[in-house]
Amino acid sequence: MIMNRTQHSKTEIAGKAVSRETWDRLVLYRDLLIKWQNAFNLVSPKSLPEAWERHFEDSAQLAALIPPEAKVIVDMGSGAGFPGMVLAIMNKDLEVHLVESDEKKTQFLRTVSRETHTPVIIHTSRIETMTGQVRPDLVTARALASLSQLLDYCMPWARDNADLMMLFLKGEMANDEVAAAKNRFKFHYKSIPSITAPDAPPAPVKAKKAPAKGAKPAAKKKVVPIKKPVGGTILKITDLTIAP
Repeated sequence: MIMNRTQHSKTEIAGKAVSRETWDRLVLYRDLLIKWQNAFNLVSPKSLPEAWERHFEDSAQLAALIPPEAKVIVDMGSGAGFPGMVLAIMNKDLEVHLVESDEKKTQFLRTVSRETHTPVIIHTSRIETMTGQVRPDLVTARALASLSQLLDYCMPWARDNADLMMLFLKGEMANDEVAAAKNRFKFHYKSIPSITAPDAPPAPVKAKKAPAKGAKPAAKKKVVPIKKPVGGTILKITDLTIAP
């Protein structure tokens, strides 16, 4: 799909207005993703032709859900930077920590940070080692693991910060994952339909599409296999404790 920039100073992504400068940085990020894809296997090859919708809009929709008091974000299993890098580009006032154990992917993340002039803190680490290194207000994850595993990762942070919020992009099995997680954890949650889901209603403001560029698909991004991890539901989690 082709997206043409408007003559206005602002445009929209996932229904959220952004400045031309932010828009240009997101497009540059998209271009770097395509450039590096063959060598680093950053995303699913099937998703690359629709990378703007499948990855950038899917990530950008979380921006509207970030509470104003949240200042520090940890993005677990960042991979190619979704959603954490997108959120950092959209709001430079946030302190965003990208946690990714794959050195090749963190090399890509550093390149995106440098080329787009986006300050982020990149950790080439396993999530389990991050306890005590950072105290997040918000934790995000996308296509990473089951909800039970994600909450297990977040539990040390929740003990340290009772106001911790989590935003997880999940697939069609989200309700089943919530039911399974309730066996181990106590939490409040809200299920929010993703704007990128196949049956989702159109966004209030239609997001323009990034300029299409040809690129050969490569290998699929994978950390833990989850059925249809993108384009389904956003789970907003608060008040996380261990179930009695």
